[in-house]
Amino acid sequence: MFCVIQEEERKKETHGGYPIELVVKTMKIIINGKEHKRYYYSYSDEKFERTIKRAYRISVHHSYREKGTVKKKQFVVCTVSYYDIAEGWFDLYEYGNAGIHRAAEGLKCSVDVIYDIIKKKLDPIQNAIQEEFRCSQEFKANQEHERIIMAYEDNKHRFNEQYDLVGDEYDEIYDVFGVLREPERLEQVKAEFSFRKKYEEKSRSYYKNFYSNYTSSSWGIEKQDNYSDSEKVLLKKFYRILSKKYHPDSNPDKDTSSEMQLLNRMKNEWGV
Repeated sequence: MFCVIQEEERKKETHGGYPIELVVKTMKIIINGKEHKRYYYSYSDEKFERTIKRAYRISVHHSYREKGTVKKKQFVVCTVSYYDIAEGWFDLYEYGNAGIHRAAEGLKCSVDVIYDIIKKKLDPIQNAIQEEFRCSQEFKANQEHERIIMAYEDNKHRFNEQYDLVGDEYDEIYDVFGVLREPERLEQVKAEFSFRKKYEEKSRSYYKNFYSNYTSSSWGIEKQDNYSDSEKVLLKKFYRILSKKYHPDSNPDKDTSSEMQLLNRMKNEWGV
């Protein structure tokens, strides 16, 4: 029992080559009522020509004698193109499953025996084809495209971490090749990040001071209960107006922690 792999020449060229170029495209978006560009990548319509027309016909043969006469059984497993092998798409069990089972049944042996016979013959051919393809301009161009896209994804991830973002701001500033396209938008992102950090720090400072003051002194202040109900209604109204005016959320560019501390102390003294 043995395997024969016969090289054949197909009449038609194989289509579906890799794209020749990775290209940058733009789309318009609206942010806060202002038009911006967003850069994304695509592939050129022009693709590499696949001029190799070779295909490989895989069959299993068995010679035997019957009443002094040499006879032979032959089972075709499958035929596979050069590029299916070159790109790594070819899988013997998937492509040749039906043919392998027919051969195993006809030769009264296990499927694994047929598979092993074919694989031993096929592996050197498969390795040589893939090595040849790796030297082609088509393969090298595709590898470079994949490298660029992986670097782009990594740069975008690090950019979002650096400026605490979760959106696509990176694509409004850089293209897939890492080229800075919109320096003004970059400065805007930096300024927004700096503002957020200052605001967060101010808020943390305010709440820290407020609760520190509250726990350290507010319990020692005796509430004044010498206000009438109508006066307390007015005092509550005063408190609501003033707290809204001096709350940090209403004063992002100003430190109002001292005003809020005084206001909360007065609220406690008023007993409202």
